[in-house]
Amino acid sequence: MNFRAAEASKDDSYVTNALDGFFNSITFGHSRYDVTKDVLRLLTLWFNYGGRLVEVHDAVSDGLAKVSIDTWLEFIPQLIARLHSSQTNHLLNHLLTRIGHHHPQALIYPITVASTAVGAKRKVAAEGILAAVKRHSPQLVQEAELVSRELIRVAILWNELWHGALEEASRLYFAVHDVQAMLNELAPLHAQLDNLGVGDDIPTLREIAFHQAFARDLQQVRI
Repeated sequence: MNFRAAEASKDDSYVTNALDGFFNSITFGHSRYDVTKDVLRLLTLWFNYGGRLVEVHDAVSDGLAKVSIDTWLEFIPQLIARLHSSQTNHLLNHLLTRIGHHHPQALIYPITVASTAVGAKRKVAAEGILAAVKRHSPQLVQEAELVSRELIRVAILWNELWHGALEEASRLYFAVHDVQAMLNELAPLHAQLDNLGVGDDIPTLREIAFHQAFARDLQQVRI
């Protein structure tokens, strides 16, 4: 008899039973008492075992259908923090999309920020959820994107953006020897320089000063 397999099977049943218990506790107690601890423990089990065990995936899928969508409003940051994880991606995307459908105002700003993330998986997942919200709340998404973009413009100076991008471009060229990746890294910043003052965006004084000081040199290097 394979004792390790037997022990693993027993542990798996403990996980699914624990998930069922937490889901029942949250479902029945949501309107009566604070279920924060139960939800956090449930999320820990889901994130740790959801991608490895089919039984856990099925238990979470069934449980999510029972729990009120309002339950998750306080835990949006924890959910978005795991968007990059392939282990829980499908169910997590579905849950966040449901939250966005019922409570778009609660999800819109954190998911907009996540859509600008550096990590490719996290960015793509957030953009997909944002697109789903946009289908039924287009004006809300447009306003949130505008606010997010302007906050980033105020908080992160062009000097800092270019410093970080040039360091990464240097690494891609000298360490990775990938010329195209280097060009792709700098392309969005060159586009910002080209489009300064174009359209509805009013340039800040710092952006104008940066353009006057460095635009010509950066354009020559680009050529």
